[in-house]
Amino acid sequence: MKSVAPPHAVITATSPKYTYRTTLTVHSVLEGPLAEEAWRLYLSAFGELAELAVQRHVMHHEEFYEVMADDKVDKYLSVGDDGKLQGLGTFTNDLTAVPLISPAYFRHRWPKLFVANKIWYVGFVATTRRQPAAFTDIIAAMFNRAAGGIVALDVCTHNQHVRNLPQAVEKLLARTVAPVPATQLDAQNYWLYDCTGDAVVTPSVPQHRLWTPNTPPPGRGGVFGMHLAAELHDCTKLINGETLTGWAADLVDRIEMEPYGEPLVGEFGFRAAHTPGWTLTRLLESSNLTAHEIRYVHGLAVDVFSCKVYDPEAVIEVCLEWFGGRVVRQTIFERG
Repeated sequence: MKSVAPPHAVITATSPKYTYRTTLTVHSVLEGPLAEEAWRLYLSAFGELAELAVQRHVMHHEEFYEVMADDKVDKYLSVGDDGKLQGLGTFTNDLTAVPLISPAYFRHRWPKLFVANKIWYVGFVATTRRQPAAFTDIIAAMFNRAAGGIVALDVCTHNQHVRNLPQAVEKLLARTVAPVPATQLDAQNYWLYDCTGDAVVTPSVPQHRLWTPNTPPPGRGGVFGMHLAAELHDCTKLINGETLTGWAADLVDRIEMEPYGEPLVGEFGFRAAHTPGWTLTRLLESSNLTAHEIRYVHGLAVDVFSCKVYDPEAVIEVCLEWFGGRVVRQTIFERG
């Protein structure tokens, strides 16, 4: 086992329940019993992704050992006072050592950083459930080392939308290293086409009606108004100020509302990687409607609130006509 960097200083941290001490070291090669312990830690951290992500994110045993033996990839180890491995991460500035990414992509966009070997890639960071703070120690050490360059990593949809991992890393860095803006580079979507005739795929427009003719509509019997919240993903048509303005005008006509003033529309939210997009707000004599672009899923969040009765299915139809995509969720509330 060859160490390519001197061990970091012993890190001591405290919490209301315990004090822990961990030593963080960097190695070029892991082998023998330590590599096997690293494999068990890796599986315990990422094994669940085998059933949560379409793309295979979990390496086979042989693949893992190849990475551990590759001296172009540094291994960050966090070891506790008890001698047990608490965390493991891989980090490299040799992009040819990372499977399934294109070094040419990075060379084309950041040629100077590429030539200077200042483009880094995080393969993974795995920690034990009993010591998640090791994640912070490893990430902070990696990004301190990459000062003056850029760092890339890949995140599956589950870890992005359920665990909010990219945002969590950005906040962690702001707290431990320095404010580091993050940008989503690319995305890959997996589509399924159902040829069984059993309609196992969720349709773009749910088959049940939001509002049945036999159900008294909101706005009667003491209810002040109705509020529809809907979300589209994978929109196939352009979302910008012009299309949102046209959509709002069409929607107002289709659900027979009376507009008040002019719509407010703008593109903003660039302080964080996941928030940029177009937003439109349209006041109505009976209340308002809004639309917010969800750029990282090519989506749109729509809210229509009115004390005047309207057909929520008409709202969904207009959204799909203007932006395409699929409805992933829709909810109707009674207000008042």
